[in-house]
Formats: sequence, structure tokens, C-alpha cells
Amino acid sequence: MRKQLAIIVLSLLSTSAMAAELPLGLSTAVVGSVTVGETLLVGAASPEHRAMHGACHEALLACEEVVRPGATLGDVFATHARILDAAGYREHRLNACGYGMGAVYAPVWTDWPMIYEGNPLVFEAGHVFFLHMILLDFGSQRAMTLGHTVVVTDTGCERLSRSDLGLVVV
Repeated sequence: MRKQLAIIVLSLLSTSAMAAELPLGLSTAVVGSVTVGETLLVGAASPEHRAMHGACHEALLACEEVVRPGATLGDVFATHARILDAAGYREHRLNACGYGMGAVYAPVWTDWPMIYEGNPLVFEAGHVFFLHMILLDFGSQRAMTLGHTVVVTDTGCERLSRSDLGLVVV
């Protein structure tokens, strides 16, 4: 029953997210969407899932603190890597932790540029990025993701996503 409920909830969230984006046109005040990424656990959350979520949460908030005009995308990745590696997840993290979001839909879900190690591109006010902290532990068959959309301001960044960053268990 819980699995069916989770599928229904995800379907509704996806449908409402898509419906909220329509209709879009040249006269729309903001063209685009706000992306939110989080893991939805069905049943009880294991201690391992709670630890993974805690590390992703800490890394996401720390990365937000780094996003500001003058910082590089590589600076954000270094923060992501430092926190997840210190928590013991070096082998389970991705080699990118976010991407730019534009007003066009490319044939993939990501837009240029990607946030990866050493990327020298500098953030500027007005840039919009999706920050994602993703852990994949293939050995234990566990995964965790937490992320949201931010816009770079003159002094830092502003979170555009309104979702709670807590662990979701149904």
C-alpha cells in the first residue's frame, strides 16, 4: 500500500509541476521552472539513509554559502566534495553537483554549464543553477539526493525552491 501511495504522490507532484509551467510564452514574467530533487523513501528510513541524507543536507547548505558573484563553479564543487568525502562518501558521490538552468529545453534535462571540479567559470548575478547532492551506493543498493534551484544575487544566492529539506518517508 505504501509503495502505491508513493507512486501516486510522485505522479501528482510531477503532474502539478508540469501544469504549473503551462502555459509559458514570451509575455510570461518568468519563463522556466524551479527544479527540486529529493529522495522519497517508502517504509522506514534506515540509519544509513539518515546518514546519507544528513551529509547531502550539510553539503547542499554549504554549497549555497559559496554561490555568489566572483566565486567559481569549481569552488562550489570543492565544497561539495570536501563535505561528502569527510562523511565517508567519496566513492558514492558524483563528479558534478549542479548545472545551469536556461529558458530553453535541450534534449537532456541539464543545461550548460555543469558544476564540476576545477570549473573556472565565475558566477554572476542573475545566473540560475540547480544544485544537487547525489549519493549512489551500489554495494548496498542505497541512494540519496537532495537539491534545489538557486538564483545568484548581488551578495550570494536565493533559494527558489520552496520544498522542505527534511527526509521524506512515506
